[in-house]
Amino acid sequence: WTISTGTLVITDYSSGANQIFYPPFNSPIAYNLCGILSDGLQHTLIAYFSEALPCADTVTYTAPGPCNACTANAGSNITVCGLTANLNAIENTGDVNTHWLAQSGITYSGTGINSPTATITASPAGVYNLVWQVTNSGGLTCSDTTTVTFQQIPTSSFTTATPICAGQTSTMTYTGTGGSQFNWSFVNGTPSSALTIGPHVITYSAAGSQTVSLWVTSSNGCQSDTTTHTVVVNSIPSSAFTAQSPICINSSSVVQAPCNGNYSYQWNWGSGTAVPGTGCGPHSVTWSSTGAQNIYLTVTDVVTGCVSTATLQQVQVLDSTTLNCCITPSPNAGPDANVCGFTYS
Repeated sequence: WTISTGTLVITDYSSGANQIFYPPFNSPIAYNLCGILSDGLQHTLIAYFSEALPCADTVTYTAPGPCNACTANAGSNITVCGLTANLNAIENTGDVNTHWLAQSGITYSGTGINSPTATITASPAGVYNLVWQVTNSGGLTCSDTTTVTFQQIPTSSFTTATPICAGQTSTMTYTGTGGSQFNWSFVNGTPSSALTIGPHVITYSAAGSQTVSLWVTSSNGCQSDTTTHTVVVNSIPSSAFTAQSPICINSSSVVQAPCNGNYSYQWNWGSGTAVPGTGCGPHSVTWSSTGAQNIYLTVTDVVTGCVSTATLQQVQVLDSTTLNCCITPSPNAGPDANVCGFTYS
């Protein structure tokens, strides 16, 4: 049909630019839209008669790219263990002013906010969105955002029981934070390693300074530094001693232990009588009855507190009538005398 009233409107959806025509309408009609977007994207035009709605027609076209376009590239997103990261923005030829926008919790070091590869420090750990802003030679300003995730590094601190005595145990207890996987090393200990949080009870048989170390990994894959402690394992004093045996009932046995000024000696003489009876010796021990007589010695290191096991020695006390049982003689050289001269009988 023929439309001779109303208006013909041609509109660009994206920009809103339009042109209005009034009757008479002659085909074809040339139109010119000003102010459409130059963004290189697809746009749609719609033409309709105001007196014949909804009669309309659409046309899709690709707009030309912008003149002297502004582009910003903040680089790829970053995830790091710890509180320091290196940014990776990209500068373009023709950019005249580039910088990162200030962000709460972020400190820029090195060449600072103007560097596309600035080193940043976060406080506290977390997720930060950082904006890279660019102004090009045409005076256009644009920006891009990168996300930096700072993951907390776990700690590997632990406590030990030290010093201990050889043959005793030391308990290792994790006191760090963020650990999910554990790597323990117990040099010269039993067991020698562990992969769980603990606490771990470790036995040390050998005296000396024994190394314990731990490093941990968090659930997000961040690894701690290695923490190292030393367990001091003190030696057990010896309780070995000598005792003269066999002896006759009227004789004494000489008992002697190695002397050490740091040791105390705990003797058990059984039914015997010892003189002096304390200290390392020598001791003179007698018994009033025959047979196998027991002597026990336990030694304590008063500096370390380590205590020996008890050592047993048996002394055979023989009856005086036993063959080859010697009675200890009692020498008597006679009374003392004073003489004149050099001869005496």
